[in-house]
Amino acid sequence: MGAILTGVFATSAINPIFKDASGHPLPVGLIDGHPGQIVNQLIAVGITIALAVIGTTVLLKLVDLVIGLRVNEEDEIQGLDLSQHGEEGYNLDLDLTSVSVSDRSVRETIHAPASLLSEVS
Repeated sequence: MGAILTGVFATSAINPIFKDASGHPLPVGLIDGHPGQIVNQLIAVGITIALAVIGTTVLLKLVDLVIGLRVNEEDEIQGLDLSQHGEEGYNLDLDLTSVSVSDRSVRETIHAPASLLSEVS
C-alpha cells in the first residue's frame, strides 16, 4: 500500500527529480499532476511480488532437493520436539487419560489428568 501511495503523494517540493529544459521542476506524483507515477509504482509492486514468488520457489525447491522440506511420518507422529531435538515440549508432568462421559444423551471425550479422573469416579 505504501509503495502505491508513494505515487500519489510524491511531490516536486520534496524531490524535484523531473525538470524541464529550463530547469523548472515538473510534476512528480498524483497530487502534483502526474498520474502516470501510480502506474509506475504498480509495475514496481508487481515486479517485487514476482521476484519474491520466484525466489521463494527456487529456494524451497533447492532445500527440498538437498535436505527435504518435511520430516518422515513417524517423526511427525512422535512429535518434532522429541524426534528432532530429543526433548519433550510442554512437559506438564501430567498423566493424561481419555474418558467418555455421558450427560443427557451428549457424549464427549474429556482429556484430564488421571488424578482428577480418579476423584470423580
